[in-house]
Amino acid sequence: MNLKKFANRLKVVLLILAALFSVHFILYNPFFGVTRIDVTGNARVSSEEIAVRSGIIVGMNIFRIDTEASAQSIEAHPMVKQAAIIRHLDRTVTVKVTERQTWAVIPKGDTFLCIDEEGICFDNSNDLPPGDYPIITI
Repeated sequence: MNLKKFANRLKVVLLILAALFSVHFILYNPFFGVTRIDVTGNARVSSEEIAVRSGIIVGMNIFRIDTEASAQSIEAHPMVKQAAIIRHLDRTVTVKVTERQTWAVIPKGDTFLCIDEEGICFDNSNDLPPGDYPIITI
């Protein structure tokens, strides 16, 4: 009877050790390093700037990326409305960006402030932005 208990406990311990080893292998093995960062949906903000803001670098373990923190860091840019980080099994990361679109323009001195449909001022320009936007005066 004691031999059976010992054998069962040994199996459990070995299973736990195997699981811990597997997790360590996945999180620290350079095989799972990011090889490419793709940025989509951007027109005014450069792909390089978005990649830098994400904090993701080539070679970083793909499973150690904090996708929420990276997306929030990108969304801190005034021209970015929304960002999503997607991991792919071919060791690439895609950053999907939705940029803010001009909804109205506010003239301020010699510049024009661009605001989006949420009322957020995200850009200023010396020239009136191209397009047919309402001009809000104060």
